Amino acid sequence: MTEQRILFKTAKLAKEKGFDGLINTIKGMMYYNYEGILNGDSLMAIKHRKSTDDKYDNIVAPTQSLLQQWIRRKHNIHVNVDCNASGWFYQLFKCNGTTIYENEIALEGLDFKTFELALEAGLQKALTLIKT
Repeated sequence: MTEQRILFKTAKLAKEKGFDGLINTIKGMMYYNYEGILNGDSLMAIKHRKSTDDKYDNIVAPTQSLLQQWIRRKHNIHVNVDCNASGWFYQLFKCNGTTIYENEIALEGLDFKTFELALEAGLQKALTLIKT
């Protein structure tokens, strides 16, 4: 079983919000290239990432759990995923327990079929709330 990588859309948003993935040098870190293609050659990606040519500006593709941890530690937002009879859903909390956002499954029709889909949506929503 492997951990789920964030989607390209989420990776671009995370980069806009200041996530660079180099906070910890993680063996096996993956990157999206400028076309949104995931590659596993981290040394090559880092080399190209330092290029001034936007064509080679690779975007870090961490696991969902690593991005979730960064959002929690750096921005004090906890992304919680839970389920009920309708499906999986996410909630966003400040780390003091105050609810920031709760997706309304019935109202929005958001009944995610898997934990990972709900977490991805929660990560994207949390990133949109971060002020840069």
